[in-house]
Formats: sequence, structure tokens, C-alpha cells
Amino acid sequence: MQKTARVGVVIRDSNGLIVAALSKKFHSHLGVLEVEAKAFEAGLNFAMDVGISDFTVEGDSLMVYNSLTGHLDPPSSVAHVISGILGKYGACSRIDFSHIRRQGNKSAHLLAKYALDTDDYMT
Repeated sequence: MQKTARVGVVIRDSNGLIVAALSKKFHSHLGVLEVEAKAFEAGLNFAMDVGISDFTVEGDSLMVYNSLTGHLDPPSSVAHVISGILGKYGACSRIDFSHIRRQGNKSAHLLAKYALDTDDYMT
């Protein structure tokens, strides 16, 4: 368990250009799977906060992705986070979930590292 968890969120437009970014730190004891679920949740919340209602949330945890898409029952450690994410799904006009390999998620990982030395950051 980590005492402080960090996530990075990148919002891109339809051309792949970054339009918003977030570094977020969680001050609690979270396991790796819990951090991955919180990253999906942070991405969903951030997109909604900036007024985007038609989007895809990508993450590199296949287990969280499969739980969100209904292909797998969520492990008990993240079931409440998954349930919360799916509860917000109805508020969006269109939301998709996508699994991306860790190598394809470099921008988000750099933002997560940035969160180590700073409080929450949005741009």
C-alpha cells in the first residue's frame, strides 16, 4: 500500500491534441488496483468539470477496464469506485472506456510523477 497515490489525466481533442491536463495526489493508503480505479474516476470527473460530455476514458489497467465494461465483476477493493463511475455514466451524453498499454499512456504517467512534488494541478 502506498501512503500517497498520484494520478495523471490528459484530455485530448479529436485530433489528439492535449486540451486539458490534471495531476492529482491522494493522501491515503491505496493499493495499485485502487490507484488505477481512482485514475479512471479522476479522468471522468475532470472531463465533466471542464464541460466535456462526449468522451473516452482510457487507462492501462485491464482489470479496471473489464470491470467498467461489464466483462468482469470488480474486485471488492475497487467495487465502490467502479460503482460510482458507472453511476456518473448516466449523466454523460456519451462515454466510452478504453484500455491502453502503459507505453501509450506516457503523458498521464509524467503528470502522475509531477504530482509527487506538487498539490493538485490543472491546466
